Amino acid sequence: MKKVIVVGSLNFDIAVYTPRFSTPGESVLGNSVVLGVGGKGSNQATAAHRSGAETVMIGQVGTLPMSAVSIVNQLLFVFYLCIFGAIAGAGIYTTQY
Repeated sequence: MKKVIVVGSLNFDIAVYTPRFSTPGESVLGNSVVLGVGGKGSNQATAAHRSGAETVMIGQVGTLPMSAVSIVNQLLFVFYLCIFGAIAGAGIYTTQY
């Protein structure tokens, strides 16, 4: 089995959906918010793991409460992936976005 070490960013994404694009200078109210884990390093580590490599992610997170949410979310993804297999893990990861 190939081994991969990813050194990169771990981010907490906050996406707000609006009914339409705003015009210059206009504010548009959002109608839903989606929270999820992202970052180039995190995405690369996930892709490497899905392709069958033994993967280790090295990254730094901040001290805000949202940082803890990112870490727990990634740990849960790995746990479900180990328990239920790649299909369930991919489904769980996909539903985050």
